[in-house]
Amino acid sequence: MFSNTLFTGFGQEPQIVGYGDIHTAYARNFELRTLFNAGSVGNPLDIPLACYAVLEGRYGVEAPHPWSLHFVRLPYDIEGEIAAAEASGMPAIGHYASELRTAVYRGLTAAPLTGSPA
Repeated sequence: MFSNTLFTGFGQEPQIVGYGDIHTAYARNFELRTLFNAGSVGNPLDIPLACYAVLEGRYGVEAPHPWSLHFVRLPYDIEGEIAAAEASGMPAIGHYASELRTAVYRGLTAAPLTGSPA
């Protein structure tokens, strides 16, 4: 995960790698390197708050230098998002609504929360 590829290019090997799309924010250290996932702004699956990551440091510096990684959590209009999805005709809206309200992946729940549109 820290090796350079044709996709990333063949510059200096990274000490910090960040990515998204698993909907859960986290950071792990591996032999003086850090891997992090930025979480999800609109569909987090750990707690029902939007999350994004801020990475600060000096890019491209070869010598060790200070850096920081911050995860920022904030509320967002979940009910407004559900209403917009419902208005668009999104299929399985009940499961999606339950996922947004509970931060539990819809594939792990048997049925939508009571009161959610089917």
